[in-house]
Amino acid sequence: MKRYSANQLLVISALFEKQAENATMPNMSKSFEACIKNLTQVNPTSEEWKSWLETNRSVLGNTINNTWGLNQTNIIYCNDFSGGDQNYAYITNKPGILENNLNYVINHVGVLRSSKPIPMLFFYSGHYDLNDPIEPLTRELAHDHWLFQAIKEIMGYFSQDQFSDFVSQNKDTINKIRKTFETALPKYLGGGADGVAFDIGDKVLKIFKDNVSYIKAKEALNRLHQNANLAKTEAMIYDVGVLGQIHGSMYDATKETALYYYIMEKMKPLDEFSDATQSNLQQILDFIEQNIAGERNSKWLAIKKMIDDPTKSEQIKKEVKNFAIKIALKLVGNKDYANMIQNIKSTIPLNDKWLLLYVEEVLMKYLTSRTDLHMGNIGVTSYGELRYYDPAFSDWTSAINLGHFNN
Repeated sequence: MKRYSANQLLVISALFEKQAENATMPNMSKSFEACIKNLTQVNPTSEEWKSWLETNRSVLGNTINNTWGLNQTNIIYCNDFSGGDQNYAYITNKPGILENNLNYVINHVGVLRSSKPIPMLFFYSGHYDLNDPIEPLTRELAHDHWLFQAIKEIMGYFSQDQFSDFVSQNKDTINKIRKTFETALPKYLGGGADGVAFDIGDKVLKIFKDNVSYIKAKEALNRLHQNANLAKTEAMIYDVGVLGQIHGSMYDATKETALYYYIMEKMKPLDEFSDATQSNLQQILDFIEQNIAGERNSKWLAIKKMIDDPTKSEQIKKEVKNFAIKIALKLVGNKDYANMIQNIKSTIPLNDKWLLLYVEEVLMKYLTSRTDLHMGNIGVTSYGELRYYDPAFSDWTSAINLGHFNN
């Protein structure tokens, strides 16, 4: 019988605990739970949280599966596009906060009943039409309509006067971005709390406000251009920068929000493939994470401290490659995982080295302190490899970055 060290037993027990909890909890975006805790400033136990969810299930519906964000101290929100309408849901501890705002068509108002320790909250859902803005843009601004829509989605509200000032103050940056377009107008790809993405030809433009994403995007760009030994574990980023400052919001006229952008290689989203394919890849990702966690203290913490030292890049590259070979052999040597790999390869146009490179990328995400390891963030490149879209997003976490896997 195989013997385990105390540290390995702790890792294994934590993984079993996580799996057991996932088995009993509903399919739900982790961002929703985090935002409710932030809004209410309480920290319910697992049982208290499940009790509150069940109490308010009929009001919340499927909105708990969306990505939620904190708009300000007394509002959390999620957005979901369907056709030309922007569907939204808001939860607040102050009733009536949206009812006098003409930009929002409120279709449903509900009360979320209190369940100790979570207090009573108020739920709104509805839509507004992005294709027919309440304030039609002037002729001078009409060719920037795509940008106006993006900022409205990210900020929740944005007036034409604010937009006119924004364009005037950031004209050089906007024109610089426009020069990268290979199409007359950008094509909207999707968006939400973490930003808005556009197809601009052979590349993708993303506009966002998350400062962590911006910092990690800059770090990724530096690695791509300054450290070729480690660059192949990154999606190609061509440009990253500050788009400009937003002055004021619908809630606070004094608030300033920085907007950022990056331009990266175009990929085909994983969610365009079957649920079974995504499930198989998720199980492979879980296996990789478990193996990283098992060697965290013995190896990876020390290597993580070397990541910004260019003199250590060859050593890091060697360790990462050896780990990828070892994990790939474990996966293909296991009948269940081998079948999953075959299923993935039969539905996604991947090259022969995709598995090795995917293991390397997941490990590099841990070594560079990024937590965006979720199925909604993976795309397939034109050269048949899996790559994560976003360099990072502060609301996302992964098993290798939680609890005793932290650091």
